[in-house]
Amino acid sequence: MKGVFEYFIAYYLKDDIELRKSIIDSDSHYLSYSNELELIAGFNKKDEDFIRDIFSKTKSFYDQLNDDYRKLGSIDKNLYNRSQEVNKKLSFSRNGIKNLMNSENINTPKLLNNSNFNSEIEIKKIHESIEFNSDNLEKLLFILCRVYRNSNIQNNELTNEILDFI
Repeated sequence: MKGVFEYFIAYYLKDDIELRKSIIDSDSHYLSYSNELELIAGFNKKDEDFIRDIFSKTKSFYDQLNDDYRKLGSIDKNLYNRSQEVNKKLSFSRNGIKNLMNSENINTPKLLNNSNFNSEIEIKKIHESIEFNSDNLEKLLFILCRVYRNSNIQNNELTNEILDFI
């Protein structure tokens, strides 16, 4: 049922460019309309301005993160340093997992009770702003990827720029 509502919202937004732009520009609504934005790209496959708006929104949030990494040095050096940190954490985690597996306090998994499942449509979440954290950065990139996938723009320069960014 939720998908049907999203479809009709997207169908309406494909023609109401002003409202669509206000959703894209609004940090409080943008992440909540990810499915609708994907559908709009499918309805208007050649709408370069729409793709460019989504790309600009995503890029603006990643610019801060990319600038922070540029200050640390080369990409290769950053990747090497981060991989060393991850290797240390994994080594520590492996030892902890081995100890847990050897203990006799292993609980058996329980099945979820789906008898109380409620499929009512929920109101869109309104955020004060898009917080700068890994979950939201992933959502921003996810929206860009889904919108790009549904589009069919003919601008090779924009296509290359988006793919390089992803």
